[in-house]
Amino acid sequence: MRTSLRWTIIILLLAAAAAPAAEGAKSQPSPRTGNATLLLGSRWLEDDDLWYPADTVDSIAIEMDWGRKSWPIHILAGIEMGKESKEGWIPEPSTGEVKFSDVHTQLFTVSVGIQAYFRTEKKLQPFVGGALAMTFAERDLRGLAYDPVEEEDSVGLLGKAGVRVRVAKNLYVGAEGRTLLGTDVELFKVKGNADFVGASVLLSWGW
Repeated sequence: MRTSLRWTIIILLLAAAAAPAAEGAKSQPSPRTGNATLLLGSRWLEDDDLWYPADTVDSIAIEMDWGRKSWPIHILAGIEMGKESKEGWIPEPSTGEVKFSDVHTQLFTVSVGIQAYFRTEKKLQPFVGGALAMTFAERDLRGLAYDPVEEEDSVGLLGKAGVRVRVAKNLYVGAEGRTLLGTDVELFKVKGNADFVGASVLLSWGW
């Protein structure tokens, strides 16, 4: 995948997200609030024709949300990376002949949107969010195609909802479900999408 582009996006997002966090830490009390969240989970790609057999992706995501305490919603930014490797019978891209091959799927997603928390004064806090997401999708057919790697990017809509529990003053654990819709990709002459549904556990630190 476009490694330099991915790292540029990561650095810019982390720098942008760190600014309000640092400002909020300067004085107490602060009018600003936010959260840094680590998510670990799985993504189930919906287009079996394109992604089989590596259509369940292990994923890690880092998200930041921030805003003023008076705001009903927060600004949300995140990055997500996932990959899966499996063996299976798939058609050879140039001839259509079905062959047994290693198949590798890799996804990298950048998202910007909004997120809202409810019952923030309580230990149990539901939340919902939505974002515009750009996904870089890669499929690797090692040992099958002459040029085994193809990738394409597409923009879609990300929706998410979950619940978290406060376990310390600024520390939360929880679970989240999300879905990506509206993407459009073509890899190895197969048109499809990188849409998915997913589930994650999360660890979050708030300020």
